[in-house]
Amino acid sequence: MSEGLLITGDQNPLHLPAKKSTDDTLWRSLDVGADADYFLFEVSSESEAYRVIGLVRQKLLPAIYLKPLILINSGGDLSKSLQDQVDFVISSQQLEQQLPAKLLDEVESINRRIDALQEQRLKADTNMALRVVRYLYSRDREVEPVASIQNRGGYTFTGIESLFDGHDQSIWQTLDFLNSQHLVQTRFVTRTHQCASCGCAFLNFKETCPQCESEELDADDLIHHFRCGYTAELSDFRQEERLVCPKCDQTLRHIGVDYDKPSMMYHCRSCDHRFQEPEIATTCFDCHRTAPPENQIHRNIEAYKLSMLGVNAALYGLDSLFASILERRLQLLPLDVFERFIAVEKARIGRYKVSHSSLLLIDIKGLEQIYLTLGERTSEVYEELANLFYAMLRSSDLISSRNESLFLMLLTETSPDDAKIVEGRLSSGVGELLKASLGASPDIISQIVNVDTALDLTAYLESFLSEHHAE
Repeated sequence: MSEGLLITGDQNPLHLPAKKSTDDTLWRSLDVGADADYFLFEVSSESEAYRVIGLVRQKLLPAIYLKPLILINSGGDLSKSLQDQVDFVISSQQLEQQLPAKLLDEVESINRRIDALQEQRLKADTNMALRVVRYLYSRDREVEPVASIQNRGGYTFTGIESLFDGHDQSIWQTLDFLNSQHLVQTRFVTRTHQCASCGCAFLNFKETCPQCESEELDADDLIHHFRCGYTAELSDFRQEERLVCPKCDQTLRHIGVDYDKPSMMYHCRSCDHRFQEPEIATTCFDCHRTAPPENQIHRNIEAYKLSMLGVNAALYGLDSLFASILERRLQLLPLDVFERFIAVEKARIGRYKVSHSSLLLIDIKGLEQIYLTLGERTSEVYEELANLFYAMLRSSDLISSRNESLFLMLLTETSPDDAKIVEGRLSSGVGELLKASLGASPDIISQIVNVDTALDLTAYLESFLSEHHAE
């Protein structure tokens, strides 16, 4: 039988507090709901509902952020936008009785897909692209664009918007990345213009003078008199309530019979220039950048669903691009193989007691998100990073990775003091390279551990991740 966790506004530590506390310790306790079949919640306002949805969807454990969300409606009208962000809406009366069988069947269908992730459902997903892929997999449906004045891009995407922390543009970048990697299939919906500078879809299209670029224009119809062929502006033909040809004095009564209107004539009030074809300019309502329409982004607005490759990625994870380059360049070891080498090195050092080896950890925060900024240049920058690692490590050193951003290096026959030299050069080189590419210094955390018989690599990594990768 399905069992859910009710998210309430009380102070029970198993539930979500009404106000988000400073350290969010009460919210962290919602992780105990990983084994629940669904989350139910009832709030007093739509803004509070969006906050609850965001807090659930922005957790890192798939068993939490993929959980079916059921909103309890106490009787008020709910916006379609809010209804689109949850899986189900039920009334208070339904809650007091029994959840509909159809709803429970759909909950079970979602949970079967979450369960298919097996042990990965309890491992943190720090890669936003992977989180979107797994959400699409768990819901087994197409995600459609919905026009929205609340989003700078002009559209939001049902369901996945709440996975993101309010940064509208990163939704587009993530979907573009998934499409470039053939992880999704697309269906054309419409087309829009977006600002090339900031991505905002709210552009003011303006007619301007081709001579002075002024927007202060008067427009008048051109009149072509069929009988005598005379063509001039409408104002030249107007005599009180009638249209009279200035050339032949004939009254024009019927458009299409006596005359037509072949085009418009514009008059610039700023420079007195007269012309038929104005220049078109666009100004962004957000960043106020002005440019011709052809210099703005012409974006296809599409619906997305997982491809078979995307289903595989949801189940087994996305290969880190940087890790794959390191594997080719430096023979990056799987973590379990690396752990065996550490065990052998511990035994060797413990037996002979004449040498030192060091474990160097380099954690490059946000490395997995670089593709969102660099796009097609990502591979080029990753190759440069791999070359940097290659230059710093000797053939006797070993390297592995714990996730997309945390790398472990066994520096054989290297004392912790000597390892600090490698650490400094590597951290400095990585920082300079990424700053030059991204325009901002990355957050790099590094640690050195002496390899001896007391080293428990698994416990050490868990401690490091708890300290530096806490949700």
